Amino acid sequence: MDSSLTPQQQRRFEAWLHSPSVFGPDRLELILAFKIAHTFKAVPSKALKVLRGVDGQSPQLVSLLEDFVRDEPTLVFVGEPPLRRVGLRQGD
Repeated sequence: MDSSLTPQQQRRFEAWLHSPSVFGPDRLELILAFKIAHTFKAVPSKALKVLRGVDGQSPQLVSLLEDFVRDEPTLVFVGEPPLRRVGLRQGD
């Protein structure tokens, strides 16, 4: 996974950024959460909360998204919930 967006995704992403449920200064984290949500046809704001490790999310979605990040060689979790972030793995 990378941080690129198609023109259609870019328009949807920019609209999503104006949602009151979206917050955070890390644009990369927001793009990755948006793309991961799109991959699983999930609500991006819920995916963002799951990826951050916020309590109270659907256990099925938590399992699905956490497993995806752990299995995706380009992604990594940084930090601990509820302040955890998803990011791109740096070269070893």
